[in-house]
Amino acid sequence: GLAAYEEEDAPLFFGRSTLTEKLLSRMREGREVHGGFLGIVGASGSGKSSLVRAGLLPALRSAGAHGAGKAIALLTPSVHPLESLAEALLGTQSEESRLLASSLADSPAALRKWQQESAAGGRVIVVDQFEEVFTLCQEEPQRQAFIENLLNACEPGQSSTQGSACVILTLRADYYAQCARYAKLREALARNQEYIGPMNATELREAIEKPAAMGGWEIEPDLVDLLLRDAGHEAG
Repeated sequence: GLAAYEEEDAPLFFGRSTLTEKLLSRMREGREVHGGFLGIVGASGSGKSSLVRAGLLPALRSAGAHGAGKAIALLTPSVHPLESLAEALLGTQSEESRLLASSLADSPAALRKWQQESAAGGRVIVVDQFEEVFTLCQEEPQRQAFIENLLNACEPGQSSTQGSACVILTLRADYYAQCARYAKLREALARNQEYIGPMNATELREAIEKPAAMGGWEIEPDLVDLLLRDAGHEAG
């Protein structure tokens, strides 16, 4: 169905290894040029959330990968994006997270300052379903503070990346127009984004056959070919 693969599902997540490696490479090579920002854009149902949660995050945590050893904060914006961000950064809903959310609302530089003061150093902040800042959040000041804090925290051109965040966001392609209203967000997406498409036949075959093999199942001859023909070329 529409449920995304989660990080704990990574051992069963197949078909996106090439794209995952490409994203890791873009993060490593583009750090100095683009700052710590990467946008992952695609049609609804194209697998953005699964790619990030079950593909990119496990790769980031693995030894030697970009961001290894750093804290990773994963969130969806929901109705109150500043609260969601503060809770993801601190790992809990608490008085401290409420104070951080208030600080984020007061200053567009609050997240960068908090990053620099944090004992964990630079963090990886993953905002999945970024379009929720437009579909669920109804308060423009909060929406703007959320966007500005994220972009200031990973702003390119800093003399040092110490304390700066790496921000990864996933975005449905039909929300490009809403993003364009915010100059820094528009410029960040223009600088560094990956527009993902549907998996090709080879990747889809991998996604069907490899989990089955891990479970000790055998697939009848020609069944996968039939499945691929029936599935057609739907984006989702």
